[in-house]
Amino acid sequence: MVEPTDFFQVGQEAGTEPRIYLRYDLFRAVEQFALKDTSRELAGLLLGRMARDGKYVLVEEAVECGISEEAGRFTSRVFQYARRIARHRYPDLQILGWFHTHPGTGLELSSEEREVHKAQFRDSWQMLYVEDPTQRDRSFYTEAGGQLAACPGFRIYGKETFKEVTQESVPVRADEHLKERYLERSLEKIQRMLRRPTWQPRDTLVVLLLLANLLALIIFRPGATVVQSGGSGSGDKEVIKRLDALSKRLTDLEQHLAAMQVIDQELMSSPTPEPTPLAAPSPPPPSTPGKARSHKVKAGDTLGRIAEKYYGSSDPKILKALARANGLKGPNYDLFQGEMLKIPDKKDLK
Repeated sequence: MVEPTDFFQVGQEAGTEPRIYLRYDLFRAVEQFALKDTSRELAGLLLGRMARDGKYVLVEEAVECGISEEAGRFTSRVFQYARRIARHRYPDLQILGWFHTHPGTGLELSSEEREVHKAQFRDSWQMLYVEDPTQRDRSFYTEAGGQLAACPGFRIYGKETFKEVTQESVPVRADEHLKERYLERSLEKIQRMLRRPTWQPRDTLVVLLLLANLLALIIFRPGATVVQSGGSGSGDKEVIKRLDALSKRLTDLEQHLAAMQVIDQELMSSPTPEPTPLAAPSPPPPSTPGKARSHKVKAGDTLGRIAEKYYGSSDPKILKALARANGLKGPNYDLFQGEMLKIPDKKDLK
């Protein structure tokens, strides 16, 4: 392991050891992860390697930890689960410490966080990285004199220029899940409309015509006809003719209503149509090379389904490339619910 020579200094040069080097891609990933949800605190493990002489440490990867808001937030079970994922995903890396987000509350550590660090990370060289995504501030904490103390600065390595580090940017929240949910609701609405057709203007016209015919039958019914004595039978013939015409119109309307009822029954009994290609979710917009998207593993997810979602294909070559990008071991590519996967652009898969 060689100490990086191309790096960017964040904060002041501490002059103490070990010198902390944070990989640039991981720095950006933690920042985006912190911006993903600023309504609550997030946490995870930091993984990497330490020099044999202990003079510097490379922070290279991270694994998300779930925080239970009901059972005391930072439970031993949470860290055990995250450690199991870390050992499976990165068997060659050490657990260097953990990271924690403070959305809008600054970088000051609470007594609970200090107790958690003391209980879960007992080695003196293990550290804590705190990020405030709202105030755009961050700092490493290391043990000094038996207590966690903020480091004056640290180094970011792995990129030639670091303009993005010092420039303020507008937080961009991932909205893919919102788009998917909107599409699901649209499909559900279409299905409900097929099962229960909406009221059309023609239906109103049909009802009005039916009522008019019923009213005409009541008014011109034979019992209401008055025939004057001595009159001719032409009046009766005219009434009968009108009644025949109205009867024919009523029959036509009944046939029309019966045909509409048959169509409604066919729509209700027919299976739900499959979504058309127009209703299918559009593929995610291509990401800029070097800025991989992320996917949080949910129950039932497999690497094939994730590849199908983001690349539109579950070709074995794509699966192997995606697994290689995330350090997954074949042939099963085991996934754990809650872990974050990097989703590189398709042309960046190797």
